[in-house]
Amino acid sequence: GNTGRQANNAPNVALNITLGNSLSSSYCAPLTISRGPFSGYLDEFRVYSRELSATEISALAKGYTCTDGIMNDDETDIDCGGSCSKCTVGQKCTLTKDCNNVQCINDICAIPTCTDGIKNQDETDLDCGGSTCTKRFAPYSFWPMENNALDTMSNLNGAGVNSPTYETHGITGSGYALKLIRNNNQYITISTYQSFVSTSFTVEMWIHPTTLSNGNLFGLFTQFDSPSTDHSLQMMVRAFQLTLDFGSDGVDGTTSLTTDTWYHVAFVYDYPSRTQTIYLNGNQDATRSSVGPYLGTSGSINIGMYQAGGIYNYFDGYIDQVSLYMNTRSADDILNDATLASWHSFDYGITYDSGPNRLTGIANNVVLASGRVDQGLRFTSSSSYYQIPGYVLLGIASRAYSISIWVKRTSAGGATLIEYLDQAGTEGWCTIQMGFSAAGNIAVNVYIPDKYVTGPVLSVNTWTHIAATYSPTNGLTLYVNGVSFGNTGRQANNAPNVALNITLGNSLSSSYCAPLTISRGPFSGY
Repeated sequence: GNTGRQANNAPNVALNITLGNSLSSSYCAPLTISRGPFSGYLDEFRVYSRELSATEISALAKGYTCTDGIMNDDETDIDCGGSCSKCTVGQKCTLTKDCNNVQCINDICAIPTCTDGIKNQDETDLDCGGSTCTKRFAPYSFWPMENNALDTMSNLNGAGVNSPTYETHGITGSGYALKLIRNNNQYITISTYQSFVSTSFTVEMWIHPTTLSNGNLFGLFTQFDSPSTDHSLQMMVRAFQLTLDFGSDGVDGTTSLTTDTWYHVAFVYDYPSRTQTIYLNGNQDATRSSVGPYLGTSGSINIGMYQAGGIYNYFDGYIDQVSLYMNTRSADDILNDATLASWHSFDYGITYDSGPNRLTGIANNVVLASGRVDQGLRFTSSSSYYQIPGYVLLGIASRAYSISIWVKRTSAGGATLIEYLDQAGTEGWCTIQMGFSAAGNIAVNVYIPDKYVTGPVLSVNTWTHIAATYSPTNGLTLYVNGVSFGNTGRQANNAPNVALNITLGNSLSSSYCAPLTISRGPFSGY
């Protein structure tokens, strides 16, 4: 039952919540509920700043199972064929574990149909108990630019015009990126028609401009139907700012781009609200309402070129990892795509990266074992290590970063947890970013001038969460189980401006990587 319409005269100040007992004096005197200690067990305590629906309450009251029909984020990728995995929309998959069928293409769940008989995560919650089959949040098209302009998700394959090239390294550190030279009139064209008429869409990509200038346009993702208003789809750089325009009906970004810098850019149109939004590096850069809709009914898609009638405006630089979604992606989704460099959960195989960049790990004398969440890694010998190549942005001097990891030591003393090394191995550059002192204290380091933040000695055979965050303004901060143990204050980070490898659980570098506080050597544990 319920009270019906009811005021709640809270005091308009912050409150404390006490579980299992009443610590207040006699002025808190309930009429029906007895004051006094509770005897028993409590679990899964949650507080929301909104009123939950009856359906949501029902979901909370159930034990999470793979057959409960609810997308409640505590299962594994059941939509991709797993036994009990996370119903996270748009998650990548592996053919041997998650999608043991033809729907797993290039490690991404492919576009399904409502009659394919496969739970492949691109329908609605049909796979998790719904009844409709509207296409959901996996990319409609994806051009990874791996030495070609093929669409690995659908049939919008591109072709190069005026012989563009593909060069390493792209944003993933190990793959390719499309290289376009403006003076050579190079771009990618996709002749298969794709309609953007009166619908929502999102386009994301990584760009690395080599020239920008006032008074010029640099096409990124465009479609030209006619010069009429709302008949020319324009996602591009106008001088130094991003722009999303339908033809005399658009919005310009507010942040000026610079050359020779990698940027994640996203262009979103929400048809129900008629809103255009531009994101730069995961953050909203501009938005405008009462726009459109787009009405152009013809034209090729062009990547790296904007056409206005007989005038062509080419991009100059690199483009990588282009995605098209035929829906409005959320700000959280875009922030994740722009900033999650990797996520090795070890739940989908020992080498698999669940993040957007798919940085494949290399395991040496490391085995899968029971982890803090599902599976983890076990380091058992002095030669054990796990290495992940290809961190492009981590190698940029004084660029912000965050690292999070669960650790369970099986022996005390000093050890290396995380080591950075230049990817080519020829720069003579490395630093041990996280590890243990000889006394067993957890410590983190930022490079030149070497400054450390030292935390407590971690208990052996106990799972502990360790995180480190860095920005030039705030410096390096160490967190243990969510509690800050101090920071360096304002601090430079003299990374080598080349892609880095991360090594977990050991130090593979030569003697030129000599930490002052953290001990070099193998880690023993999980």
